[in-house]
Amino acid sequence: MIDKSVFLKGIYLLKTAGLVNQDEFSDEKIECWLNLLSDLTDKQFEISVNKIARNSRFFPTVGEIRQNAGIGDNDKALIAWMQVLAKLQTDSYYGSPVFDDPVISHVIDSMGGWMTFSTNMTIDNEHFKERDFRERYSVLKNTVTESTPLVGFFQESNTTKGFIKGGNEQRALRLVKGKKKDKIDL
Repeated sequence: MIDKSVFLKGIYLLKTAGLVNQDEFSDEKIECWLNLLSDLTDKQFEISVNKIARNSRFFPTVGEIRQNAGIGDNDKALIAWMQVLAKLQTDSYYGSPVFDDPVISHVIDSMGGWMTFSTNMTIDNEHFKERDFRERYSVLKNTVTESTPLVGFFQESNTTKGFIKGGNEQRALRLVKGKKKDKIDL
């Protein structure tokens, strides 16, 4: 996420470089641009602004800033895929992963959910899963704003037994108090 002070310095640099067609930046426009560029780091933004200031005659669009930062849609989908692979290593089938990028959880949910996704992931089909993931990511990236929860085995099991809010709380109390001799699967 770009720091607001870094963003304002970059806009100032572009304005002082004498680029044509520069509009005034209202607070609303600043917030809008910050939101549209939120996946860039400060360094990527600085690199992009410096390239544009040196090589362009016109004030850039958000898309031109993104292009000059070196982050395209394929790069974002690949970065998202790498995050998924990392979560597979740490959370596996049992954990309930949380991703910073809300698109990732929607893509995995569209592929059957976390447990199905992690169970079906093998060395033999990883390439196909990656291609499917990246295609779905490209489709969903502009429509998703909020994350959807991904449920792993432990969370599903505990919810069913009432140990997690939304589960069978009465049954959970009986199990904990020992009034019912239900077997607790771990």
